[in-house]
Amino acid sequence: MANLFILPPKELLRLFGIESLSMLILNDIKKTLKIELPFSDKTFKHFMDGKHKPQRNTIDKVCKFIPHMNKERIEGFLFGNDNTKQYWTHWEIIIEDINQNNNIEIFPHFRNKFEFLVQLERKIIDELQKKTTENEKIKYLFNHPFLHSFLTTNEIKTLSESITLKEHEVTIFLKLNIKVLFYCIAYIDAEYGLDHTDIYGEKFSIVKILLPKLDNDKYINPIELLFRRWRKKSGKSYEHMSQFISVDTNNKDKSDSQKRKFRFWRNGERKASFDEIKNILYGLNSEFDEYELNSGALLYSYAFFLFNLFNELLHARINATSIFERNELIEWLTINYKDFFDTAYDEIELLKAKGA
Repeated sequence: MANLFILPPKELLRLFGIESLSMLILNDIKKTLKIELPFSDKTFKHFMDGKHKPQRNTIDKVCKFIPHMNKERIEGFLFGNDNTKQYWTHWEIIIEDINQNNNIEIFPHFRNKFEFLVQLERKIIDELQKKTTENEKIKYLFNHPFLHSFLTTNEIKTLSESITLKEHEVTIFLKLNIKVLFYCIAYIDAEYGLDHTDIYGEKFSIVKILLPKLDNDKYINPIELLFRRWRKKSGKSYEHMSQFISVDTNNKDKSDSQKRKFRFWRNGERKASFDEIKNILYGLNSEFDEYELNSGALLYSYAFFLFNLFNELLHARINATSIFERNELIEWLTINYKDFFDTAYDEIELLKAKGA
């Protein structure tokens, strides 16, 4: 059991449209070092995905080329008492690597909060593994104060009285996972807003802008919301934006191909690359610097993530029964996110006032 209420790294990356963390890292290493590596792509992928237990010399080779990867921690997961095979799914290793990199200074309050959540999750998992029966495990988990802090009164009552995992309990636990995820997102969002009050003012939230919405009962997805925001701020049309999209044709229908590709992006049918989004942003404002272009491309990734998350929740089933209807899901996400954002904002504001 590698993750309980925190979404595993692999699943989180998949929602961002990144199917292979190992290949993403490997390509970055190759691009940076520009040398032949002493291991194959396949070996590296297996190592990162945790599909096969690597030899110690493989660990030595890989760790040499990945800054701040803790070799001792990796070996502890592989050869120690912890029998978990998919070691890279553990947030503990990722956090430890980040903490050892003194150059990473962004979102310190979120990092502290997330590290607390990861350590708490590990403690809960450790306690669960000490229980001998399923009933003991369920009773311990369903009555844990941390879980209750994310649940409604009725949900707490349901879980507290439960001794088995039935459909209703599974639904509550799925919602808990989404709430924890949104709590983490809200913490980043709030910290960013507080760090940029001079630009955006008080209580600014970019995620609130991107959450799915209804316009006269018509669903507007997060990606479309982002492009509409850019269109409104720039005063330019979608047709103008599409002119900066590269397509594999020089025929007279090039404009139609650009518009079609742009429509696919806005509908979430295809994902634009960082460079493609930066091209559009540069076309909207040629005075944007690299930081502004990269920030816009990153914002598009967040919108793509929210788009995928909403679709997965909308199509989630338990015993062939839908968990959410569309309008209900939009309202549920909006209400919960507002609560998490306000809580995170006030908490971080207080920490900043104390100089913490």
